[in-house]
Amino acid sequence: MSFQPFPGRLYYENPLQDEADAVVLEVRQEGKTALVHLDQTIFYPEGGGQPADWGWLGGLPVRDVQEVQGQIWHKVEIADDPSLHQPLPQTGQMVHLVIDWQRRRDHMQQHSGQHLLSAILEQEYGIHTLSFHLGKETCTIDITAGSPDDLPASDIEAQLEAWIRRDAPIRVHYCPPEDLEAFHLRKRPPAGESVVRIVEIDQYDWSPCGGTHLSSTGPIRLVKILGLERYKGNVRLYFAAGDRAAGLLMAVYEEARKSAGSLGCGIADLAVRTVDLSGKLSAAEREAGRYLLKWAEAEAKAGSILCGPSQKVLVFEGADITAMEAAELAKAATRMGKACIAVSRAESTVIVQVPAQAGWPSLGTLLKPIADSLHGKGGGGPALFRARFVEKEELERFIEAARTLLLGR
Repeated sequence: MSFQPFPGRLYYENPLQDEADAVVLEVRQEGKTALVHLDQTIFYPEGGGQPADWGWLGGLPVRDVQEVQGQIWHKVEIADDPSLHQPLPQTGQMVHLVIDWQRRRDHMQQHSGQHLLSAILEQEYGIHTLSFHLGKETCTIDITAGSPDDLPASDIEAQLEAWIRRDAPIRVHYCPPEDLEAFHLRKRPPAGESVVRIVEIDQYDWSPCGGTHLSSTGPIRLVKILGLERYKGNVRLYFAAGDRAAGLLMAVYEEARKSAGSLGCGIADLAVRTVDLSGKLSAAEREAGRYLLKWAEAEAKAGSILCGPSQKVLVFEGADITAMEAAELAKAATRMGKACIAVSRAESTVIVQVPAQAGWPSLGTLLKPIADSLHGKGGGGPALFRARFVEKEELERFIEAARTLLLGR
């Protein structure tokens, strides 16, 4: 880097600099915020997938930085109570700048980690990176892989770890567009730039980039691939790097430790134990389903006997009936040729079901308007309608309306 083509952008000259002084060139107040333009700045403006730096300008909180037509504007917050903040700076005034160093370091770790990850995907697997987003919790890159299954995540992470252990230098170059052929660029820069900023990872990767980066791969610390999914014909890869990734793994370990303790096994056995318990739970649910079916059949038969053969509508309601049990009761009744109104008062749910044969009214058509008028949430088709209510009075009115509809058919 023999010259600095972006004067006043101290974040390029020294990305590790976290304090500086600057002269205010212009101030534009907008209600409880103000936009401040300086003669130089350590604040990186949002761009290229990287969020803006935060910090303080003359004691005022900076929560956004944007570049507009080549000028960098800092958005500062103004407190209602002047005693809580320094006064708004004036044109020509010298102000002290302090960036939120933890945020800057995190962004550099994520961005440098992304360059290294994209370089490995490009060089070793022929997979191109289409876009990059640096989020608050995770980062994403959209890549040209045909399927998530095409990516050996563990092998990629091993290569990332090897590069991080090497602490390979990360260099920055500036060149005019006509000299770009001297670099083996991973992607082409935007057209129309008079000077192109290129970030190099130790003769392995060259990429046009305007973001802040670490000086070597070692401080990246770690890159963890968190997930892969299909996205718009390509693949979206989720990852975290640096302190963020380390913190995430520590949190996951702590949760795994707690889970293993509650299950009475070691962390290494947690997956096997979970699969075993999941299988037992599925078996128990199937067994419970069989008992529920038998119970519903018995209840429906008992209700039919008590009501007599002439009664075509069975009504089941009780404080302790669940919505699942009500649904099975309705099914059992219709298998016997009866219409049914099954009520779960515990869950404020009503299930109305009629046999499939002709002669019964279309429940969805007739009951939906009634449920809507009583603020019920639900729906259904010709032979089945289900609704849930918030107010007890509205639940009772719907039950009575359904009873009247079926009995008066």
